[in-house]
Amino acid sequence: MRILIEQFGGTIGSCTGDDGIVRLDSKNPAGDLASGFKDIEFIFSSRLKYSSENATCDTFRDAIRQITEDIRDISPDAVLVLHGTDTMSFFAQLAVRCLSYTGIPFVITGSKLPPDQDGTDAYANVRGSIELLRTGKRLAHVVFSKSSGGDIEAIPCSLVTAADINGDYGRFPGGRDGAGETDFSGDNYRLRAEKFVRSGSRLGILVIPAVPGYPYEAIDAGYYRNIIICCYHSGTANSVILPQKVREWTSDGIRCYLAPVPAGGNIYESRSVLEEAGAIPVPGIPLEGCWAEVLLN
Repeated sequence: MRILIEQFGGTIGSCTGDDGIVRLDSKNPAGDLASGFKDIEFIFSSRLKYSSENATCDTFRDAIRQITEDIRDISPDAVLVLHGTDTMSFFAQLAVRCLSYTGIPFVITGSKLPPDQDGTDAYANVRGSIELLRTGKRLAHVVFSKSSGGDIEAIPCSLVTAADINGDYGRFPGGRDGAGETDFSGDNYRLRAEKFVRSGSRLGILVIPAVPGYPYEAIDAGYYRNIIICCYHSGTANSVILPQKVREWTSDGIRCYLAPVPAGGNIYESRSVLEEAGAIPVPGIPLEGCWAEVLLN
């Protein structure tokens, strides 16, 4: 079995320095992390390195481009992505939409502690990921250990949500149809992924939080083509000023989306007002999934 390991950095590709956690750009941390699997040939790729907390839409485009090029050139049986934890849920939601058409199983993992620190989860996460990949099943998951004993939790990329303060990732309750994972392997996503990796312009999405007292009236959205308005289950933190802004933005050709919103159930007046103003609800997927969908538009 041949596994391609893409090393983009993050805590799992770092060490403990005098001034905090330092990224290892010149070393191959995955070499030690993946040792012990004599029946597997590992191919390591680390051309692109970035800090997860500083990732941009353009960074993710370059990362997806690198993976697709490596898959084309190397023809691995599976792919393991080592990524920082801060934005891993966004990367995973994008990756499942851009890589599923290849038919290559892939897993994304990272660590809460650097590999050189006592109690690190880096080894358990990498080895658990490899064990999952060697099953040969077609999958796209985020893998993380949930305990000091190394128990592994695998969350489908399409359902993963951002990590909490402890670094444990959430799982969105159900998929777009409420039944679980969504299939992203069709030609529609293949064409969108190919267009995305070829895009040369600067990419960006404005995400507006649902925070009471947020100065919606002061937002200047002139740079952006797409806006995501974060929702409570019923609507947003403001359905008075915000609809006016949505009308302005949509009249200027800016697309506005609402997420996350339930796939069924009651629609509250605050949400109806925003829909009537031109905002498009994206039901049944988490905010991170909506972000990935918008980025691929």
